[in-house]
Amino acid sequence: MNQSNKHFEGNDLVGFRQQIQTEIERCDFHKAHSYVDLLDVQIKGKDDSAEAARAVLLRGEIYLKQAEFSGDVTILQKNAENLQKLIETKHLSNYQFYKTQLLLAQNCFRNLKPKEGENILSKVIPQIEKENLKDLILEARLLKGEMMLERFSLEECQKYVEETLVLCRKWKGRPIVERKSLETLSIAHTRHRNLDELFKLTETLLQHCDEKLHKDHIAVAQNNIGIYYIGKSSFRKALHHFSKGLDMARSIQHQALEAKCLINIGTLYNYMCNDQEALRHFDKVNKAFSHVITNYTLVAILYNMGVIYKKIEDYAQCNQHLLQAYYLSKSMDYSKIVPRILTQVSNSYLKQGNIEKAAYFEEEAKKCFEEKESYGIHLSYINQGELCLKRGDLDEAEKFIKEAREKCLTYNDKIAHVESLEILARIYEQKEDYKKAYIYSKLYNEKEKELAKEIRDRQMLDFEIRYETKEKEQAILSLQKEVQYKELLIDKSRLIEQQNEKLKVFNEELKQFTYAVGHDLKQPIRMIGSYSAFINKIYYDKLDDQAREFFGFINGGVKRITLLIDDLMEYARVGAETPIMEPLDLEIILAAIQQNLAIQIKEQQAEISYRPLPFIHSNKILIIQLLQNLVSNAIKFTPKDRIPQVFIGYQLESNAHVISIQDNGIGIPKEQQERIFTIFQRLHTSEEFEGTGIGLAVCQKIIRRLGGKIWLESEPGKGSCFYFSIPR
Repeated sequence: MNQSNKHFEGNDLVGFRQQIQTEIERCDFHKAHSYVDLLDVQIKGKDDSAEAARAVLLRGEIYLKQAEFSGDVTILQKNAENLQKLIETKHLSNYQFYKTQLLLAQNCFRNLKPKEGENILSKVIPQIEKENLKDLILEARLLKGEMMLERFSLEECQKYVEETLVLCRKWKGRPIVERKSLETLSIAHTRHRNLDELFKLTETLLQHCDEKLHKDHIAVAQNNIGIYYIGKSSFRKALHHFSKGLDMARSIQHQALEAKCLINIGTLYNYMCNDQEALRHFDKVNKAFSHVITNYTLVAILYNMGVIYKKIEDYAQCNQHLLQAYYLSKSMDYSKIVPRILTQVSNSYLKQGNIEKAAYFEEEAKKCFEEKESYGIHLSYINQGELCLKRGDLDEAEKFIKEAREKCLTYNDKIAHVESLEILARIYEQKEDYKKAYIYSKLYNEKEKELAKEIRDRQMLDFEIRYETKEKEQAILSLQKEVQYKELLIDKSRLIEQQNEKLKVFNEELKQFTYAVGHDLKQPIRMIGSYSAFINKIYYDKLDDQAREFFGFINGGVKRITLLIDDLMEYARVGAETPIMEPLDLEIILAAIQQNLAIQIKEQQAEISYRPLPFIHSNKILIIQLLQNLVSNAIKFTPKDRIPQVFIGYQLESNAHVISIQDNGIGIPKEQQERIFTIFQRLHTSEEFEGTGIGLAVCQKIIRRLGGKIWLESEPGKGSCFYFSIPR
């Protein structure tokens, strides 16, 4: 508060208002309200009705955006009372009066009172246009477009909002109006399925966004890009952008947008044929976010759930959800979506064998389709064709199904296309035109196989990315818990920060010490080795066999102690820094390790095989170091008369990935199996197998750093199998 007062010395009311607008854009409603409180203090006692009105109007903008985020109706009620009182003061300028009316119209719209909002707006628009109040004209036209969008009058919505964009650029209106216009247009194009136009609008929106100021708009853009990639069947990219949008929506507590992102993730699961996960996401939004989603969004959720229930043949739930969607759509006058819902209800009854109800709902759907190009009419043609077939009217059935097939190809609806081929085969069979029946039956089998393969591929992709989603949800859950306990743990957090700082300094000193010791030790060792080799070379002819042998011992000792220093430095470095975790493909990691060990593998003619390995979430450098040590040991500790055979296995457990490295080497006696993980513990002389006895100690240290375990099973003479676990 003191800082704010300092910032606005000299009663800089314009500065106050600008700062409030900035905080509204930042979605920091608490701070925005604080600045309005300060503004109230500044103008109190000055008898400045114009400034007092501006403060109420600014507060009104904050309340509207808060309500949009949270769905809190009480905020809208409070806002309506404040705005009504402002009108009753009768000390407003024309601009302030019309601005108040616009905020009231918007308040009604947000409070699910669209007709009241439209009545207010229809009275205000002619007046502000007459007085040429450009800022208000832009806001009014944008609001009109949003209302048309909610009524599913997409052409009207586009007309109003596109005109608003043109005028906004011509008049250099408020940037917020341009951003909101781009958002509204993008939603309209989404419903029209104009994906390329959606992508262009979203790119333009992002160009008008500041990363720090406009997180809500950027979150909308990420959601739009996800929708675009679903339409292009790039499901992994779609999930990436939905997740980014979801994270951003949660960071600013935008519940309405959070719900949209969850719905789209549910839709993504539906496309990937994961029916249960799709239903779970839709049901979660229906139950937990009903206070923030629009009626149109609720219709979409009920419709999607109904279609999925039909797919899994739960017709009772299917009919329940579709009919709920139908009655709500009818009450809200969503004329475009009503026939699609009725078509699905009719199809549900067809599949149940209830021809009478199927015919009734299909007849209702036919009345509602405004034109032959309406999306979903191909499903209506399929229903009509099936009904004609049931009645024995084969010519009409053929006509409808052929039309349906053409539309299926236009809309790229592969499931309905396969269904149309199967029905055509049946029609021609009943017509006793066996040649055509055979052609369509064969075509049906081919397309059905292609569709089944595509479904399997999508399910496999779903399996791959479910891990990523689960990790993301766990991270979000962890973050939520951290926020909940933040006040209770603040003192401990500070203490941990201090300890971390000390640890950071200690680690840095340890790193420098390790480097210095390694460097200082290596220097004299290198000198010994160099001079030994030099003397050996110069006086080689004058040395007897024993002297040459002694020089060999010196050179061997130099190599071993150099290796020992390198291994000690490697051991000291493990855990010195916090490992950076990332998704890793273990098969790619293993290929890199085989490249690193290429000389050893070639020299010992080692055979390395593995079963399909998973994606894990871990540190790349440490995992390579760990696996390379174990694979190298497996090759090294194999009798010379035996070709090394190394097999890398994998097993998924409830809370961990378990990797195994099995060899056909010399094996390890049971009584020695624990001590091999202790530093400098060797079971063999350096003449038998080279090494320092540090490798497995490094492995154990890495595993502890990654939060896993390492153990082994072994039988002397037959080989060993080392296991390590990585948390999921």
